[in-house]
Amino acid sequence: MKYMRPAAIIALPLLLSVVCSLQVQAESDSSLFGTEAERLVSRGLRHYNNQDYGAAFRCFRQAAETGDAYAQYNLGLCYHKGEGVEKNLREAKKWYRKAADQGYVYAQYCLAELRHRGEDGEKDVSEAMRWYHAAAVQGYEPAKEALRNLENEKELSQADDLVSKGKTFLDNQEYHDAVECFRIAAQMRNAQAMYYLGLCYEKGLGVDKNPLAAQTYYGDALALGYKDAEKAWERAFRKNEKKYRQILQYARQGDSRFYIYVGRMYRDGYGVERDAEKARYWLRKAAGKGDRDAQRELREMGDE
Repeated sequence: MKYMRPAAIIALPLLLSVVCSLQVQAESDSSLFGTEAERLVSRGLRHYNNQDYGAAFRCFRQAAETGDAYAQYNLGLCYHKGEGVEKNLREAKKWYRKAADQGYVYAQYCLAELRHRGEDGEKDVSEAMRWYHAAAVQGYEPAKEALRNLENEKELSQADDLVSKGKTFLDNQEYHDAVECFRIAAQMRNAQAMYYLGLCYEKGLGVDKNPLAAQTYYGDALALGYKDAEKAWERAFRKNEKKYRQILQYARQGDSRFYIYVGRMYRDGYGVERDAEKARYWLRKAAGKGDRDAQRELREMGDE
């Protein structure tokens, strides 16, 4: 039996608030409860509203056993919160799944939350994503948000794995492979990867030595809160200080190779006062020459 009754947005762990919110509707529109299962659910909601949780649970249980998705969902809530019955997350999961299989969106979301959090000791992110997706397809906004968060978690985990592999390559002196791992993870905004990529550029490990690139990556790592990059950034800055004057001179003379570096100097305050407009000016000049890094950095500064 597929149908959608009015319900409040669920926000775990206050799951049973949805049951309370339904009670008023249940009493004001008795036409919704024409079948025996619906009458049982209506009675269960009234019992719940009167804080007679045991009676509410028995009504939901009887209705759920007829295959009513709405009752199965409410029964799952009772087991989840331990209202009218001893808390039992395995039972909650079972009844959520019965309702979810019938397309009941709130049950799909609650089941996804259980599987994602692993409250019953059986975390399953893949199954959680499946049920979040099922609820999201029906337009349920919390499920859409949960999916976005899971994708972010997945990317963070992948970046951490890449950093770990990169460090192993670094220890084994397989520098090119290390740089590739760090570069991909840095694109995922992993601060530790940025730090190690800076180290590779500073020491010439797997790449040509580039003190300016080293300082940029150290600075990016530091901006993301990676404190180990602070001394490295200061060390790189001291090495680069004389070069900044040369870079400005070359860029002003029209050497396009240095446009992006001047843009970064003004953006980050390397050797010059920070100046966002001057940074954009030089990055646009670099982007106009086809520099993709400059184009990306302009987008990150909000310049389309």
